[in-house]
Amino acid sequence: FFLPRQRTLWWCFENRNMVFEEIVDKLWVGLQLENLPYGLALLVVVYFVKFTFERVYDEIRFRKITRVPSPVPVFGHLFSILTSGAVWDLFADWCLKYDLTLRFPMWNETVILTADMDFVKRMMVHEFNSYGKHMPTYAPFQPLLGNGLVTSHGALWKKQRKIIGIGFVGDVLDIALECGYAAVERLCDTIEQNRKTNTPIELDEAFRHLAIQVIGQAILSMDPAESDKIFPDLYLPIVEESNRQTWWGFREYLPLPGVLKARSCLKELNKYVIEIIQKRAHERSLNNYEPTKGDILDRILDGCELSHSNPLSMEQTLQLLDEVKTFLLAGHETTASTLIWSIFELLRHPEALARVRKEAAELFAKMDSKNSNEFDIDKHLFKKGLPFTEAVIRESLRLYSVVPMVTRTPVIDDEFKGQKIPKGTWISIMIRAIHLRPDLWENPTEWNPERFITFDSIAMKNFMAFTQGPRRCMGQFFSITESKIVLARLLHRLDLTIVGKGGDVSDLLVMGKGREKEREKEKERVTNVERHPYVVPVCPREPVMVMGEKRNKI
Repeated sequence: FFLPRQRTLWWCFENRNMVFEEIVDKLWVGLQLENLPYGLALLVVVYFVKFTFERVYDEIRFRKITRVPSPVPVFGHLFSILTSGAVWDLFADWCLKYDLTLRFPMWNETVILTADMDFVKRMMVHEFNSYGKHMPTYAPFQPLLGNGLVTSHGALWKKQRKIIGIGFVGDVLDIALECGYAAVERLCDTIEQNRKTNTPIELDEAFRHLAIQVIGQAILSMDPAESDKIFPDLYLPIVEESNRQTWWGFREYLPLPGVLKARSCLKELNKYVIEIIQKRAHERSLNNYEPTKGDILDRILDGCELSHSNPLSMEQTLQLLDEVKTFLLAGHETTASTLIWSIFELLRHPEALARVRKEAAELFAKMDSKNSNEFDIDKHLFKKGLPFTEAVIRESLRLYSVVPMVTRTPVIDDEFKGQKIPKGTWISIMIRAIHLRPDLWENPTEWNPERFITFDSIAMKNFMAFTQGPRRCMGQFFSITESKIVLARLLHRLDLTIVGKGGDVSDLLVMGKGREKEREKEKERVTNVERHPYVVPVCPREPVMVMGEKRNKI
């Protein structure tokens, strides 16, 4: 009735989405005002038919993949997902309970979850050109990521990877080491000052500021004061709103205060970063210019071969803007979460804490002999040393999976183990499930840094915190270097104690006297830190308040 006769049933089947849209358009055109209720009812019927058809069709074409048992007809797992708390924990449990690769319906779309390392390596290593990012899942963070390395694909990704890679070679780890040391020294001074007034510090927030300072200095040569002035006010509101829109996508279309503030901050942030890029590019286009900053932006601009006759174009400027914002997002949130979970576990494991401090004492021996906090570290010793400290960081990343899953979608039809994977399929790689597989890790729910002492261990082959393959995180060694120096110096200088958020009981924890039962109850509460159910990278659900005191050994 709606379609030309030459369009066969098979053609309609292959082009069902276009056919559906054409039917809906013709229904609307044919409706008269007095028939509007009937027309709307007919549209609902058409939508329901399409919905049912998609479900049945997916059941047929994905029949070789295990289906998660559906407790509620039509709605499927919607209620389970909404009430699960942490949806990635629910997905990981499914993979570990039912099958390493499985599927479930999400409205009229089928989502594939996988913790199968063979499938993962196919998508990330062997056939990585055939798989791109599933962009709808990245949409809430698109204002920050833009067309940067995280979201780009194909020729653009290859071009940018080559240019941006210049910024992360050579002595860039020395930049991470020096910037990280300066930042942790400032943090230690703040904690010591707060101790004099018995004021706890919110450590997870302090680590966020520290990581922003490091990445701002390493990329743009921003001093800490400028970084603290600009980024917390402009950058963090955008991240907070993006996390909200991950779960409540409708917020994007409402004039809510958080949405309006995020848009305003994004505009100001873009303007600020563009001015820095353009100013630096203009300086480099001048004759006889000698780079003086030595930061990552300078290194990237080296690859652009700028000159007076070849200035930086607006297209290149906007692309660099996206890359800088991507570095800010990936370079500070994940590092801050890694540090807080590492500190938390070390304070629960005194023997591991003692080993970290022993490595730190060897690294800072020269400085301790001079009774000085001035940076004087043997960089070769740092790169070759601190193996247990690095193992602590990697084990914390494994156990807490601060990035619990990543998504992919095939850009062409593919096949794995006899199952066809059509172009456009939503695939979620469950990093959390991989990190908890009992066949890959001995006692996977236990925190044990010994797994990562040697780089040729089986653990490293299944370690997914930075993903794998050509698209693995370019800044992973920068992040590890920064985290190592921060952990080593912080725990070498200070004794830390987790306390409450404030009030009488927390004050008693700090002072260490009176009301023993209340103190023990509060101590149990604050030392059982829970993972946040929906914020990514995964951080503690409640602020981690600590008190610090200068160690006698320094």
